[in-house]
Amino acid sequence: TGKALRRMLGTVFATEDFVAVNRAGGSDFYVFTTMEPGEDALSRLQRKARQVEESLRGSLEEAFGSRIHKRIGVFVGYSVIHSNPQMRVERLVYRALRQAIAIATTKEEERQSLLRETFQEILRKRRVRTVYQPIFDLNTMELHGHEALTRGPLDTAFESPELLFQFAGDHEATWELEQLCLESSARK
Repeated sequence: TGKALRRMLGTVFATEDFVAVNRAGGSDFYVFTTMEPGEDALSRLQRKARQVEESLRGSLEEAFGSRIHKRIGVFVGYSVIHSNPQMRVERLVYRALRQAIAIATTKEEERQSLLRETFQEILRKRRVRTVYQPIFDLNTMELHGHEALTRGPLDTAFESPELLFQFAGDHEATWELEQLCLESSARK
């Protein structure tokens, strides 16, 4: 992420803009950029934030998409620091960072809410799929049976069984999902 942000210097960001990491090895990054003053400064900043989010998501998907089976979460917040001679610069920066974090956090909360709704719909409408993998004796190549594997609905984040079962565990719905999986595999 840091490398992708640095590559944006000179394109999305001005070369004199500043990229910072919240903590070593952390996943919070801050970019301090300059904006030409004007009535549309906030809307330009919002467009720039969307552009950064899309670019970062694309870079991360390209780098890790083949190894990570769920969508990589990228949440970008933004805020404008307005000069105020009555306040210390540190206080202005801190306030702006909190506003930007609140915007990014709200986006993550919206995503989590959508995931909860989708997961509940999967359980309610019984939308799991069972696929079967043959089990062979490698010495004789004799077929011994099949292993039933569960998948969520196509074109959802829950198509990945890792996310499906992790989400069920995190939301105390493991037994409900397990029952659904058993029913699905018995129907085939």
